[in-house]
Amino acid sequence: MLRIGRTVAYALARRHLATGGEDGLPVIRVGKQLRVPRARLESWSGGPLTVPAATRSQTVAKFQSARDVVLLIGG
Repeated sequence: MLRIGRTVAYALARRHLATGGEDGLPVIRVGKQLRVPRARLESWSGGPLTVPAATRSQTVAKFQSARDVVLLIGG
């Protein structure tokens, strides 16, 4: 959705954690995973996020139970 690579996403997530939320990609830690809540990501990016039309039905079906979590980093 952000069109950034995994390395950049991790770097931005680390920056967010290191600065206490002042800078970087807004993430929360859930066990060993880093997750980005949709509302915080939309606020950070400056507007609502939409999935490209070609993949929208696949993405909605795959992640319908996780509406509030947009991005999953780690594992």
